[in-house]
Amino acid sequence: MKKAYLTLLLGLSSLIGYSQISAPDTVCYGTPVTYSTTYPASSYTWSIGAVNTDPSSVSGNAPIKMPHATASISMQYQNGTYYAFVTNRAGSLVKLDFGANPFSTPATVDLGDLGVLGDSTIGIDIVKDDNNIWHGFMVKGRQLIHVDFGTDLNTSTPSATAMNFNSSFNYPYFISVKKYNSEWVAFVLNRNGFNPLVRLDFGGSLSATPTPNNVNVNGSLSVPVNMALHNEGAVWYALVTNLGFGGPGGGDKLVRLNFGSNLKNNSPTDVNLANPNNQLSNPRAVSVVSTCNDLYALITNENNNRLTKISFSGNTMAGVASGTNLGTMGIPDNEINSLSPFWYQGQLNYIGSSFDSTIYVISNVFTLPTTNATLYNTNTYTKSMITGGVFDVMVQCNQGSLTGPRSFCKPIVVIGNIKVAIKQDVDTLVASGTLCENYVWKFNGVLIPGVNTQRYYPTLGTGVYTVTGSTAGCAATSNYQYFATGIENVLNNNNIIISPNPSAGVFNISMQGVTGNITIQCYNVMGSLVASKNIETINGNVNTSIDLSNMAKGLYQVKLQAADGSSVVKQVVLQ
Repeated sequence: MKKAYLTLLLGLSSLIGYSQISAPDTVCYGTPVTYSTTYPASSYTWSIGAVNTDPSSVSGNAPIKMPHATASISMQYQNGTYYAFVTNRAGSLVKLDFGANPFSTPATVDLGDLGVLGDSTIGIDIVKDDNNIWHGFMVKGRQLIHVDFGTDLNTSTPSATAMNFNSSFNYPYFISVKKYNSEWVAFVLNRNGFNPLVRLDFGGSLSATPTPNNVNVNGSLSVPVNMALHNEGAVWYALVTNLGFGGPGGGDKLVRLNFGSNLKNNSPTDVNLANPNNQLSNPRAVSVVSTCNDLYALITNENNNRLTKISFSGNTMAGVASGTNLGTMGIPDNEINSLSPFWYQGQLNYIGSSFDSTIYVISNVFTLPTTNATLYNTNTYTKSMITGGVFDVMVQCNQGSLTGPRSFCKPIVVIGNIKVAIKQDVDTLVASGTLCENYVWKFNGVLIPGVNTQRYYPTLGTGVYTVTGSTAGCAATSNYQYFATGIENVLNNNNIIISPNPSAGVFNISMQGVTGNITIQCYNVMGSLVASKNIETINGNVNTSIDLSNMAKGLYQVKLQAADGSSVVKQVVLQ
């Protein structure tokens, strides 16, 4: 659904950790503001405005045929280039180099068996550690394969190491690696239901040999094949897909695990979500999409070639799950075994691998406005707002990732275009326009101490008065040429008419009941004389015109002075 983030201050924002976004609470119209987050992620998207989180318009793209039976896939982004790494069940690792466009035809590089790969190499995950070293992890048989790419995913000679976990692995099918606090952990699913969920504890280094721990899930999983983590506030959840065949506990179903606040809890609470609305049919890949206002999972199905959306009541993983059929996306024989998300031109997309030697790309899952940003490995975003109001700034971290997407929102107030104009009210100068928190007055460029109100009685005589009005650091300034005048004994302000006003440049002045010559002088807001004229009255009347069409648009003072020295100041606006 489309969410408009021009809202009132949302109490929800305080519940979802808006403190993760560092930025002023109030910003100025048209002023660049930098937003940042300390949440660790490999991809960040920043949104201010409407975002389309409805995946109903997803579409399939031209498939990529591979020479061998594919299994799992991981898409990564490095220095402007998209790379996908695919495990071939026959025992090799293939790199797809898409260049700068992930929808282009990739260059295919077969990295071979790396000296340790073999039959039934299936799951894969690739992450970058704090030292900018890329690590790949695959599972096969009873082994964990660690691939060290160094600092460049484009290396043609990554090194690989095989580690045996005979007592924990039995047909391992899936692996996902996550940094949890200062430690690294991985979750492995055994498809045959023997020790269905295994956690690998690496400690502080992905180069270390991990310690396996069998996670008790109370027999709820018999044929688990894919898993997606989700971090909601202080609680960690996992969604696990279970194929519709196998021993006790089998059947098409989705299982939710609740780890509480400790992802290393060995005994998560498990809940069988069953088959929501009977939309699952041998469910395989699962991915969670999460924003500050929306939460759903996308699941591929081996049978009937369809993508299923799982929604949760209350937009919380603890809510009731319901299923919706999103169709086949034009992909035939859809047995997409794994999904890997990537952003491109403001859209969240997925690349998926199937067991029929085909790679598919699913596009348009999630769309940002064109004015917002998707950034890889960059946790800051700078933007100028062009309208005033109250907005929610949203950052989405690792959106769609198997390791747990997280979103944060922060309400900000954007002060609109402040406008201040000095107007004369009899003997007082008034800063009209936007009502400001503070005013600073100057006379001929020199600060008038102790004056910070909207109204000021000019005691310093003829000259240029300046006022600066400010609110929350946003300010506007206006100048006014003021003329100190005595008692009007010849000129009567009510008998002077300037029209049209506002004017396109030429305006008329008419006066009645005056004697002697009249001097007309026009000044801009800086006090500069821009036009003058001497007029002789006829039968006590004056009718003349002034041409300021060559002057800039704005406010001008028109001073009319009689022969005895008395004067009146009127204002005219050029537009």
